[in-house]
Amino acid sequence: MKHLNLFIILILLYCCSCNNVYLNREEDNEKGKVLLTDFYTKISDGDFEKIDKIVSDSLKQIAGPDGLSKLLKSINNKIGRYKSYTIEDHYTRCFTGKKNETDYFYKLKVVYDKGITDEVIRFTKQNNGAEGKINSYHAYSDLLLK
Repeated sequence: MKHLNLFIILILLYCCSCNNVYLNREEDNEKGKVLLTDFYTKISDGDFEKIDKIVSDSLKQIAGPDGLSKLLKSINNKIGRYKSYTIEDHYTRCFTGKKNETDYFYKLKVVYDKGITDEVIRFTKQNNGAEGKINSYHAYSDLLLK
């Protein structure tokens, strides 16, 4: 009987430490849109130093401490200033429990002075109120090859 009680207690403890996962909730998408607006406002204002502050450590290891801002400056030099974006697709994944973070994935059409790019951006935000961090950013356009 002791072993059964111990087993039940261990199962209950394990269940309490598991994460719950929520996919594509509208409330998470709305929070992600705030992160997108903030990101593209910084691009529009030319405030690349603030963008570097919201780049995740993992992306900084790959691209360097100012790699994303260099890329965004290059895009601005090649195809002009940012004008607007349209969300083509999105995916959100919210973990509650031990992990306690939300991932935001967005596929966008972004309008610049000289044309349109396809961009994919991923943010991760801790659910404790911390600022969202950019985990990945990709820009695709033939205009960038010139």
